Amino acid sequence: MNKQISRDTWYQVAVAIASAALLILLAIRFPSLPERVPIQFSFGGEVSRTVARGVFAPIFVLVVVLFNVYLFVLRRKSQPIPLLLPVVFIAIGAVVSALSLFA
Repeated sequence: MNKQISRDTWYQVAVAIASAALLILLAIRFPSLPERVPIQFSFGGEVSRTVARGVFAPIFVLVVVLFNVYLFVLRRKSQPIPLLLPVVFIAIGAVVSALSLFA
């Protein structure tokens, strides 16, 4: 019996793995984050906006968790997941992680 895995299942798996990786990365990096975490950079590479570490971490976790709650629970099951949604989530998560967690 050859059972085909749906495209939406692959998207959910990709988002779940990316979410777990982002949360693990934050947990590992949190103790060494600076007091002010950069969240916006100018084109010249200078930090133009920062946020307190105690504010950044909960918001970061909340965004990841709420996206997963939407994707796995609140979304109507009959509605297909557009490809752009997981790609944008993973791309934005990667950029925010790279800029904020490794700056």
